[in-house]
Amino acid sequence: MTGTFADLAIATLLFLGHHILTARHFIKDPIVGAIGKRGNMILYSIISIVLLVWMIWAYVEAPNEAIWPTTDLARYVALLVNPLAMILLACGYFSPSPTALIGHGFRLEQKLSWITRVSRHPVMCAVALLCLTHIAVNGDLASIILFGSNAFLAAAGMPIMDSKKQEKWGEETWEAFAAQTSAVPFVAILTNRTEVSFSEIPWVPVLAGLGIYFAFLFGHQMLFGVAALLG
Repeated sequence: MTGTFADLAIATLLFLGHHILTARHFIKDPIVGAIGKRGNMILYSIISIVLLVWMIWAYVEAPNEAIWPTTDLARYVALLVNPLAMILLACGYFSPSPTALIGHGFRLEQKLSWITRVSRHPVMCAVALLCLTHIAVNGDLASIILFGSNAFLAAAGMPIMDSKKQEKWGEETWEAFAAQTSAVPFVAILTNRTEVSFSEIPWVPVLAGLGIYFAFLFGHQMLFGVAALLG
């Protein structure tokens, strides 16, 4: 049975609402008090996965209503940008970051990891880039709903996380941290506020990110019914 845009919108709103509301102290604190931090993280992850699967299913079942035509330019941009997104995603997960959801605090004498100097929100940046390129390439209403909502969630999450860390660490510690990094990838490096040398980059997560990218690139037709390669 074919789904509707309403099904996709409901699943998307619940997914967004879950992420936004569970970050609020008046909801999070009682749950942590009842089942502990680990229990809260497990519960949060289970609900997130269930809602994500529902949202993806609703997207697959939604009608195909094009808003603009697919262009080779958009696909070339996606082919260039998405390897970077996958590297940010892999390195963000495998490298400790003070701004990660379960990351440790920052000390003034601490040297930041290379990926944190590239971006203090590598995973959120990766999600935003992947979503935006998929919107540009697909150009249909269902993609705008699904990928647009997740791009918004990732983009909005960065300043919210920054604000929480600034409040938790204090102004002096936050300013020392923020001076060495940036939310948008490479801005701190390009403005000479920090630097990254190739010798300090662990290539295993970088290669893992590229491996994931190429797996999705060549398996896109089989997984999603649409070829990612130009042809």
